[in-house]
Amino acid sequence: MRGRASARQKIHLPLAVNHPLTSPPLLGGSPSPARGEGRKRWRKVARSGFLFFGPLLILGLTAGTAQTAPSVLVTVQPVHSLVAGVMDGVGAPALLLPAGATPHSYSLRPSDAHKLARADLVIRVGQALETFLTKPLANIATRARVITLMRTGRDDHSTDPHIWLDPNQARRIVRQVTVAIRRLDPENAGIYDSNARKPLARIVRLDTAIAADLETVRTAPYIVFHEGYRHFERHFRLKNVAAITVSPEKKPGARRLRRIRAIIGAQNIKCVFAEPQFNPSLARALTRGTNARVASLDPLGAGIRPGPDAWFKLMRGLAASLRACLSAG
Repeated sequence: MRGRASARQKIHLPLAVNHPLTSPPLLGGSPSPARGEGRKRWRKVARSGFLFFGPLLILGLTAGTAQTAPSVLVTVQPVHSLVAGVMDGVGAPALLLPAGATPHSYSLRPSDAHKLARADLVIRVGQALETFLTKPLANIATRARVITLMRTGRDDHSTDPHIWLDPNQARRIVRQVTVAIRRLDPENAGIYDSNARKPLARIVRLDTAIAADLETVRTAPYIVFHEGYRHFERHFRLKNVAAITVSPEKKPGARRLRRIRAIIGAQNIKCVFAEPQFNPSLARALTRGTNARVASLDPLGAGIRPGPDAWFKLMRGLAASLRACLSAG
């Protein structure tokens, strides 16, 4: 791996033969007064020499054993948050998509290409989410190992790639990336293992808290902007009855909008959820003249600062938005 030290570096300082700093006193006999003065000068110069060369020696030995953290690149913020928790204290993963950006319509920038080119490890969700990344991974990230988190046939839930919204999946992601990073950086394996235990425990506690918070609104029907919450809804047994669009990349047709409008009236829908990455005008138009309210759900964490706490804030925010809207009179 580029930039990682592989062997201890040694510093050799040239020593002159019979130099006052290195030559011992002659054996036998009593030292002459001149030689005694010489010893005093030797001690003084030796102290001065250590003050000068000592820090250099220490720095040299430190540089010989220091390790550079692996270059890890993560595509989306919720997964980046979980990876950041594993790497805490050793390094920080890079984030490909800035907070607030959606992978459904993202285009790579030159700075993104640079991140891909220097990465040792790229962690993505899968083709169903990062559709823009297939060719860049093949053509730019040629030196990187690529981990795809979405397991074909097991995690799709009708092609919903937002797997991190299921706490069980989040714990699996933590374990999977810990193994991958340990392989890249075995010297810090103990730190990664210790770090991983912290988010794993936090996820369990948050899972329990969210389940309790949503218990009173589990049977309340609602509509979402797109099918991006099935992992969350399946885990917490919520009642999403429809989506305005199957994918943000596809605009809903007139027939689908008439059907959504009919569902709002027939099932007495309380809430239609828009998303901050997209214009809420469609949700407002569908609820006009009904008792339904327009609120917001965010599966990516727009407005949340990237870091180890981002996933937890995202999940708490989803639960709070659902409960606030669905429990309102």
